[in-house]
Amino acid sequence: MLRRLEKRILVDLPNVEAREQMLRYHLPPILNTNPVINCDIFYSFLAEEMTGYSGSDIKLVCKEAAMQAVRGIFSVLEEKDGGNLEKITVRTITTEDVQRALDKTRPSAAHFGDKYQLWQQQFGSN
Repeated sequence: MLRRLEKRILVDLPNVEAREQMLRYHLPPILNTNPVINCDIFYSFLAEEMTGYSGSDIKLVCKEAAMQAVRGIFSVLEEKDGGNLEKITVRTITTEDVQRALDKTRPSAAHFGDKYQLWQQQFGSN
């Protein structure tokens, strides 16, 4: 298949600025959902911590961080009497939530970086 393509282009892993923008996109300060979900996140710190993460990895980390905030709802719903629906709230997503998600989610492409850089030098288009 590679012979059929006119150009070969390496799309590298996102740099720190791109990672920060991805975090802001997936976990903005206010998610206008119903109910509204707030995020109190130190974006630049987390972007530095995510070196080696692909865009897909970052999206997965953001989903996991958001789920941590939502999991508290399940304990209310699982109460014996069906739960008191007035007690249901979604807490603010924090930097700590994202850090816990990072502990659970390893970068999928970080160890391929050198291999693809070499490929780009050998086969890539200018």
